[in-house]
Amino acid sequence: MKKSKIVLLACCIVTFSGCNPLDALNSQIQQTGHIPFQTPLAFSETGTLVGGTPSRLQLVAPPETCFPKTIDGVPTGLRFRDDTALPSTSHMTSVGFDANVKILKGLSAANGTLNAGVNFSHVDKMELNFEGVHIEYMDSIKLTQLYREKMGSLCKDYLDQVAFIVQALQADKMSFKFYSKDGGGLSLSMDNIKGIVDIGVDLKFEITNSVELVITTPKYLGYQLGKLQRSDNGLAFFRSSRTQGDKFVFDPITVFDPPKPLAPLSIEERSLAPFDASPTDFLPLEPGSEIRVQ
Repeated sequence: MKKSKIVLLACCIVTFSGCNPLDALNSQIQQTGHIPFQTPLAFSETGTLVGGTPSRLQLVAPPETCFPKTIDGVPTGLRFRDDTALPSTSHMTSVGFDANVKILKGLSAANGTLNAGVNFSHVDKMELNFEGVHIEYMDSIKLTQLYREKMGSLCKDYLDQVAFIVQALQADKMSFKFYSKDGGGLSLSMDNIKGIVDIGVDLKFEITNSVELVITTPKYLGYQLGKLQRSDNGLAFFRSSRTQGDKFVFDPITVFDPPKPLAPLSIEERSLAPFDASPTDFLPLEPGSEIRVQ
């Protein structure tokens, strides 16, 4: 991934007006090297087994089933957080009822749902901020150790057929501000917020200064899939960070080409090859030793 592309998501101010806002948001996620979530999922973190297609992603197993955080009380150390390449905030604005609804629909993919409430028509402009944007990824070395030494055969059977989330783009918080057509900010309270935004029960939220809705449950925005079949011998060198049509495209992440096996010598080459005898090929002769020819 190129750092410049990551900065684009985290720093830009985008106004969605007169275009498909969901496409614009997904384009920003794609430029970070991740596939935007299109399907509401109960589990979206690294280690989740998934099948299906990008538009109809199917949950196969939760992350702890095959990639646990601990084994017999000992941490596996599989997962890491990387903040270094991503500035902490991003700011986007959508204008118009349809644009605002599409943004909420897009944010309802992956974990947690957000829908327009019965009074959402009062909202003309919506400001959205992501805070703590970062990458969650799996340590490939420890992933290989787990696969070779401790993973059960049943998980390996499934991984021969389906993929798993090996890396994800996540925001620690999302905050919203809503404005009416006259430009004034809508006053928010715990009593009226449900009428504006229908917040899923799996999301925690708070209201700040009576004008800002803050979703404090971390939100997954995009993902990469990993391939880990028996033929890979525990080496997750193929990943999907893009799609073509409605199919995942898996590309190698290796830098070097695999070494080519040495071709066997021909009869002529073997006859011309120099004889390289090791000292261990001969027994030392001691005084009085006998040499017998059979």
